[in-house]
Amino acid sequence: MSPEQFPHRVLIAVSGKSAQILTETLYALIHQEPAFVPTEVHLISTAEGARHASLNLLGDNGWFLRLCRDYQLDPEIFDASRIHVISDSEGQALTDIRSPADNEAAADFITGFIRERTDQPDAALHVSMAGGRKTMGYYAGYALSLYGRDQDRLSHVLVSEGFENHPAFYYPTPTRARIEGRNGFDLDASQARVDLANIPFVRLRDELPEAVRRKSNLLAGRQSFSAAVNAAEAGRKTHRLTLDLQQLVFQLDDQPLEGLGAADLSLLCWMAWRQHQGKDNLRRAELEESGRQLGMEYGRFCEYLQSRDESLMRTAQKQGAAVERKFPELAKSINAMQVGDFSGSGDFEYRRSNLGKRLKAIFGERTASQFIPQNFGPYGKAEYGFANFEDHFTVIAPDQLQADHA
Repeated sequence: MSPEQFPHRVLIAVSGKSAQILTETLYALIHQEPAFVPTEVHLISTAEGARHASLNLLGDNGWFLRLCRDYQLDPEIFDASRIHVISDSEGQALTDIRSPADNEAAADFITGFIRERTDQPDAALHVSMAGGRKTMGYYAGYALSLYGRDQDRLSHVLVSEGFENHPAFYYPTPTRARIEGRNGFDLDASQARVDLANIPFVRLRDELPEAVRRKSNLLAGRQSFSAAVNAAEAGRKTHRLTLDLQQLVFQLDDQPLEGLGAADLSLLCWMAWRQHQGKDNLRRAELEESGRQLGMEYGRFCEYLQSRDESLMRTAQKQGAAVERKFPELAKSINAMQVGDFSGSGDFEYRRSNLGKRLKAIFGERTASQFIPQNFGPYGKAEYGFANFEDHFTVIAPDQLQADHA
């Protein structure tokens, strides 16, 4: 579905004291082919810019209302409630953006605002980076790169010579409208040309963990712009997952591995342990022929994890330490392996798929791809294992597990 076909079509512009960026962009959008007619319009600015926009755009004689009358637009799509003043982490409005702290606050606010709108699946966003200080336009563009979807667009407005940055020009009028030119020669607003330069951008949304993609609190505890960028960049690095099956310590690089449920974590550990032991990749033919045996192997592995988890818990309790169970619900997987196996109804593939989805939600797609069991086989001959295992995994397996499950 193309952007103009979405039920909610959102224009977001950033500006300083040049409120005409909004009317110029809106004019260009409704005159392009196909037209993108917004159902809501938002302007992000500083406190001073918001005051200027309210005075010049709104009211019975405001330029936004004039544009609506001239081109039959619904004036309800934009009002004072949709002028958003950039605030800092304390919720204080910024009058201007001059200091490094101001820039950081602007980055976080603009990023959070755009992130929140991209959480609406039935909405298409058009973000203009034409107005405001250069850093504001940059943050608007980069925020869309971080969170934008296929239906979202980014643009810069192009205004013909003489009219660009003219304080009295807001959009090309349908009839003659005199504007006093800077060089003493009058201009006719109806002769102005306003176009959009659509700006391609790399969509990094899938690189971000779900927790970063979904966070939308704009004032308290918001996700910073720099943290979102770092999360996207993390996918371009090589990471190492340490699975200590002796102490049940699981880490990505030097951080605890969190967010995987007992079933997903146990499957990840079992497959990594098998590969660490030098066993072949799991083949579909093997699953079909020996699914019961492999299911029992996985079940015994889960029993080990459960037993080890309980043992570590008892030791910790004796020492007066507070330790949470790593596998509190593993009994469900053990029971499932007692009544079924991996050969029927794609059970293994279903479990592997769930593991992959959860890893992507936690780490983002690119980072997760380093740890998701891949299918290396040709069509109809699936073969599951980890790519570049030695580069990405450290498995610490106790002697008992090696002897009992070899």
